[in-house]
Amino acid sequence: VNMDIKMKELCILKLLNHILQPTMYDDIREVAREWTIEDNMDKYLKTDVVKKFIDTFKMGMLPRGEVFVTNNELHIEQAVKVFKILFFAKDFDVFIRTACWLRERINGGMFVYALTACVFHRTDCRGITLPAPYEIYPYLFVDSHIINKAMMMKMTKAATDPVLMDYYGIRVTDKNLVVIDWRKGVRHTLNEADRISYFTEDIDLNTYMYYLHMSYPFWMTDDMYTVNKERRGEILSYANMQLLARLRLERLCHEMCDIKAMMWNEPLKTGYWPKIRLHTGDEMPVRSNNMVVLTKDNVKIKRMLDDVERIIRDGMLTGKMNAATERYHPEEP
Repeated sequence: VNMDIKMKELCILKLLNHILQPTMYDDIREVAREWTIEDNMDKYLKTDVVKKFIDTFKMGMLPRGEVFVTNNELHIEQAVKVFKILFFAKDFDVFIRTACWLRERINGGMFVYALTACVFHRTDCRGITLPAPYEIYPYLFVDSHIINKAMMMKMTKAATDPVLMDYYGIRVTDKNLVVIDWRKGVRHTLNEADRISYFTEDIDLNTYMYYLHMSYPFWMTDDMYTVNKERRGEILSYANMQLLARLRLERLCHEMCDIKAMMWNEPLKTGYWPKIRLHTGDEMPVRSNNMVVLTKDNVKIKRMLDDVERIIRDGMLTGKMNAATERYHPEEP
């Protein structure tokens, strides 16, 4: 079916709407019910990718409703398989039918991650404007007390009762837009780093970093996806250097000391309290002050990092990488 860019965008928006719930659209449910991946393997560019996904799906994937974490090796491995089956669909029709099938069967967070990456890199998705990630899944971007106030407002007459509006710090504009003042109340802090939380927890800045990751995923290789990402490592390095420079500037504006190098063998003095509650009700873990970084449980990771640093330093000093170094694969933790 030939679709213009607006129709394609509408299909994607429907798939991403209320991602933590079963889809509310009958057309998506109908396609998800009628489409069978195993019976349409010829409609994908790489059948081995489809077979691997089907095997993984039958073995069991991250349950729906659970929290998807990109740092979890099993989660990201499954997400990459979902991405591949979407990416290697022969045309947009197969792509959108596969997406509908996945929308009704796999974890919502994993689906959003894989679908977003596909929209970024599929040629037939160019021009599609995705909703901001904080609109799809606000729990990772907005403090828990703000979401809690929004829920209380929904369950009460806070948007119309002046007393409740003042109590919850809610303001209604002329266009019936509800504004929640996040400064209403006492914000507890762990250390002086919270003085620049307006920068480190900025929604737009975190959205930029999310899009940067989607543009240059660490698991995407040129030989597999034939995606030309020239100087990808240099771009990522430059972006992080700029981010670090801006962080230094913000710290100096508040008369805070410069960023100190992290020492593995010493406790990490600065903790972090994200103040985020996930959709499952679980609080985002807090990194306490003076946390001991190096333990017996992660000593293998430390050894691997030391080896990688040594290889990079040797290459910079000698100007070349020997054959033994090129074949080196760090020990898996």
